[in-house]
Order: sequence, then C-alpha cells, then structure tokens
Amino acid sequence: MATGKTQPRRLCAFCGKPNKLDKQHLWGQWYSEWMIEQGVLEKGTLIQAEWGNGKVWEPRGVAGKVNATVIRQCQRCNGGWMNEVESAAREVLVSTDILRAHPAMLDQFSLLDLASLASLMAMTFEGSQTPKPRRDFYTPEERRWIMQVGTPPARTTVWMARHNVHRYVVWS
Repeated sequence: MATGKTQPRRLCAFCGKPNKLDKQHLWGQWYSEWMIEQGVLEKGTLIQAEWGNGKVWEPRGVAGKVNATVIRQCQRCNGGWMNEVESAAREVLVSTDILRAHPAMLDQFSLLDLASLASLMAMTFEGSQTPKPRRDFYTPEERRWIMQVGTPPARTTVWMARHNVHRYVVWS
C-alpha cells in the first residue's frame, strides 16, 4: 500500500479545470520574432527602451525577458481561445503596421481585438508575480469572462497611444 501523498493538480486560471497546464509566453513568440525580422529589435533576452535623451529603461524580473513563460493556463485554453485572441490582434498589428509607429485608423472591431489582447496579456503577466499569497487584480469570474466572451471584463479600461522610443534592444 502506498503511503505517499499525491499532489493536487493545479487548476487552469481561466477555465478552472484540472487540465494539464501549459507554458504561455508573456510576450507572444511571434511578436519578438517579427520585431527582430523587421529590424526594430536587436536579438537578445532583455528588452530595453532607449529614449532620444539617452535614458535607458530595462524592465525588471520576468517581464523583461522576451522568451519568459508562465504556467497558469491549460493546454486547451492556451491553444484554443487564447490563441484566437492573440491571432485576431496580431492581424490588426501587422496589417496596419502600427507596431512600427505608423499612424492607422482602426475601426471598433480592431480596437476591441487589441483591447482583448492587452487584457489577456495583463492577466498572463499577473500570473508571473511571485508574492505568496499572490493577490490577483482580475477575479476568476473576469478570467472566465474573457475566455467565454472574448472581450475585456467590464471594469477594464485599455488606453492605447503611440510611444516615441528611439531604439529597442533585446539581449540573449
């Protein structure tokens, strides 16, 4: 007879089911690859932003690592609805060329796609925090909302604006 304790399966932060959890890139892998291909980023591990006045900003911790991942969602969510949210926003970002700070007129559907991605990224970044006990901003009900409806939760406001940065560097 086995006397060892079994570890309870962690629940997916979005669907709440004990499915096998999957790694989710904090920054979409397509995003960093596209930025490097376009010459907007130099290859590396840490993101930096250099303003024209010579000041450099480097995010601290996991958020600054281009290939950083968090394990908080199941494979079904990550490969399903989360992928759909990211793909819809990617289409807007790449087709309008706003990733390279080119002006673009966006319709309400494109704005909603970008706001949904920003909300999903905020929820994913939230999972990268390590304080115990972690106090999430988003509730389980709000994470289920974005999963089921595909739009940001009601108490979410997303602001989008152009940010004038001289250069980005990513270190490997």
